[in-house]
Amino acid sequence: MEHYPTVAARGQNRPVAKRGIHEDRKNVLKSIKDNDVKYVDLRFTDPRGKWQHVTFDTGIIDDDVFGRGA
Repeated sequence: MEHYPTVAARGQNRPVAKRGIHEDRKNVLKSIKDNDVKYVDLRFTDPRGKWQHVTFDTGIIDDDVFGRGA
């Protein structure tokens, strides 16, 4: 099963359409700004397969974050 990034805004959790990574970066950053998002929750599985997550304040989310592997 493939998992796609989602954008949660005002209680809505909707998938970001599958496209090129550069378009996704721009769309995620635009969505954060347009929807006044306060926090970004990154979800992933650890090496053992257990779901994990980490939450960031949107003040530290920029284009460089995606280049570092987020």
